[in-house]
Amino acid sequence: MNNASSFVREFILRAKQNPALRKLHAIEAAFQGFSEKFPQRRSRLMEGPLSFGQFSNWVARKYGKSRKSIHGRWTRYEGSAWRMIAEKFGSDEAGYEEFVDLFDRFKELTIHRIAVAKSLPGQGIYDVMEVEAWKCTQDEGVFLNLISRDGNARVEGYYASLDELLRSAEAQYHVKENCWEFEQLRRENGSGTPPR
Repeated sequence: MNNASSFVREFILRAKQNPALRKLHAIEAAFQGFSEKFPQRRSRLMEGPLSFGQFSNWVARKYGKSRKSIHGRWTRYEGSAWRMIAEKFGSDEAGYEEFVDLFDRFKELTIHRIAVAKSLPGQGIYDVMEVEAWKCTQDEGVFLNLISRDGNARVEGYYASLDELLRSAEAQYHVKENCWEFEQLRRENGSGTPPR
């Protein structure tokens, strides 16, 4: 097993049988050991469950540790979910129970691509050739994903709305609104451009 969410699910199952494991510091230590053995690399967003790599940022938004910043993108919290939970609930059983509750809600989140802009001029420090907008089905916000000329992808940020993401993509990466192809519109009318 080298998937972070699977590891967490397995730990929670073991902790149901072993009360000594029901401590936030226990799951954090186990997860750090797992992370050292199986480093989680950045990867391209995929349809389906939201990657556990987004868990800390999601918790930061829930706890008010992340806020809107430049161009509407939400700031990344420099700490970990473990630290945020421990600050509020302690690192023992209460912290563990809060983690399990948050994880149960997080694992229900799924994402799907809603728009893409391809064949961009490859500008900026990331040499961006393609950008994607991804929607979390149980959340109002959207993620901006950048794909460079060499095919590497990274999540640029989270935005509270698609309009904010589109404005930011234009301001930062020169992606004009008419460059976007919207997935739902392509499915409905064969065209990826919004009707005027």
